[in-house]
Parts: sequence; C-alpha cells; structure tokens
Amino acid sequence: TRYFQQYGNPYRYIGVDVQGNSTLMLGISGVPETYVVDMENKVRWKHSGPLTVGTINEEILPLLREIYGKK
Repeated sequence: TRYFQQYGNPYRYIGVDVQGNSTLMLGISGVPETYVVDMENKVRWKHSGPLTVGTINEEILPLLREIYGKK
C-alpha cells in the first residue's frame, strides 16, 4: 500500500497484445521479458529474464521517474 501511495499504480499502464502483432514489432523473443515504453511508444528499456528487487529499484524506477517526471 505504501508503494502505491508513493509511486502510484504501475499496472494501470500495462498493455495486452492479444493478436501478437506488437511482439513481432518489438522483437520479443521469449519470456520472461520486461519493457518500459514511453508516452511516444518508444521502447526505453528491455530486460530479458526474471526481475530482481535491485533491477526494479536501480533501473526501472529511475527510468519511470524520468519519463513521467515524478520524484
């Protein structure tokens, strides 16, 4: 709950590609893969493999703050 209060709900921005068209366009090769896509639909970050707390805190959260202008 504290996380949501501080950073908001990150799941609000999750997209679903039912037909798989975007996967080809993004070059997705397998699972698990995580992407950060900005407001201009540019892939800003890609990670292949499982996420760790360190990866989230050191890479994803700073990038999201940069993209969305939150501290």
